[in-house]
Amino acid sequence: SRDGTIHWHEVMHSEGFEQLPKDVKKKFQKAFVRADRDEDLVLTLEEFKHFYRDTERIMQERDLKLVNEARARLEAKKKATDEAEAQQKGKEL
Repeated sequence: SRDGTIHWHEVMHSEGFEQLPKDVKKKFQKAFVRADRDEDLVLTLEEFKHFYRDTERIMQERDLKLVNEARARLEAKKKATDEAEAQQKGKEL
């Protein structure tokens, strides 16, 4: 806003918010509520700093989760490939 505050509806309608996964949007909303000391759905600059730190942490946790899931899928695929190769070698003997 022009008065230096951030309103929840501005966050909701900000560029990119709609593309976020539903669980992330819910976490953002909870972070906003935690930061909103006056419970007026408006954040002052200081409150917004807390909200922003929380959202950064939320996104880092989400990124780490996605990386770990991808790593687990890759390891499972490698294990399956190694097992198939071992079975193939066993048949050739």
